[in-house]
Amino acid sequence: MNTCVEGSGRWADPASGAAARIEIRPDVLRQNFTVLRGLCAEHDIAISGVTKGVGGHPDVARLMLDAGIHSLADARLENIRRMRIAGITAPIHLLRPPGLGEIADAVRLTDLIFVSNRTTIDAIAHHARASGSTMKIAPMVDLGDLREGVSPGDLLELIDHAHALEGVEITGLGTNFACHTGLLPTRENLAVFAGLTEQVENRIGRALETVSGGNSASLLAMRRGDFPPKITHLRLGESLLFGIEVAQGTAIPGTRRDGFIIAAEILETWDRDTDPSAPRTRNALGEEVTLTVSGRRHMAVLGIGAVDTTIRDLAPVDPDVTLLGFSSDHTVIDISNARAFRPGDVLRFVPSYSALATAMSSPYLYSVEFGGGRGSHGTAPRIEALSNGDGKRFDPA
Repeated sequence: MNTCVEGSGRWADPASGAAARIEIRPDVLRQNFTVLRGLCAEHDIAISGVTKGVGGHPDVARLMLDAGIHSLADARLENIRRMRIAGITAPIHLLRPPGLGEIADAVRLTDLIFVSNRTTIDAIAHHARASGSTMKIAPMVDLGDLREGVSPGDLLELIDHAHALEGVEITGLGTNFACHTGLLPTRENLAVFAGLTEQVENRIGRALETVSGGNSASLLAMRRGDFPPKITHLRLGESLLFGIEVAQGTAIPGTRRDGFIIAAEILETWDRDTDPSAPRTRNALGEEVTLTVSGRRHMAVLGIGAVDTTIRDLAPVDPDVTLLGFSSDHTVIDISNARAFRPGDVLRFVPSYSALATAMSSPYLYSVEFGGGRGSHGTAPRIEALSNGDGKRFDPA
């Protein structure tokens, strides 16, 4: 795997308590965001930058906005609250229908809510009226991915119900692909979605502002020219953060994969004799283990584990490092073929999208910006806790 980053090096000035961290490379992300914005603009598609993969990290959100992405989107109100507290005033869409206990905050913190059922819409309308506002909503229609959304046959009934309510305004329509069951967008199901959009617009007597044709899995269909003119919007997360065309898992030209690096400190190194034939049971995580090495090996223990991120989805930057296994708080690597590492050295890994999302929600990891004028390999970078600084979640105020 070509990770486009330099090999592992010794950490110059580690922050106290930050043995494992997420390194953010603003220059790489800025490049990715600019490329994707330009690509979608060529097809007259607007983007909402999805921030759930970075836990609503305000600095990453600002990079998206600075690159010309006009709105943000997240599935978690906690993340949206974090961005609002940080002073972000750009439009933010709530991707997941809020629970009934979250609706007052959703109306206060967001500009558009994707919805799927009457009960939620009624509650949104009630809270919006109580606050003297009108909340924009975008019903979701399920074309076969079997996640959220109303069936095509029931869509107009839901539209009629919502359109008659005070406190909500139907300004969009959305659908989803390749999230739950891997359904891919095709010329046929995209045409169905466009036809439903026309029916909704005829029903409410005006054009919709946001016709959202999916997520990063829809980029390939967009580039093939399969998008009907009615589709005007995409919700992009993984493709922005990692430059990946999700439908095929291929790199988007001009983007990079290493906008985020997970770094962990070596706690111990030792030589061990390994015997794959020895009787074994499940490990501490309840998993069956198959030992992949044999003979005498040089190994290291890292200060990161399953409570921090999805360890299996980390790719070592150093090609001579092999991931062997992990428990809740430790990761073991084989460094027999690598250069001489010692305790205190830092190893770096490129995470997958899911590994990044898990890491960003861990209370044990910190983020640090590399490049972009706020930290470098030769100086002590700015460390920002992924909570509000005292280990607690953000207050709802």
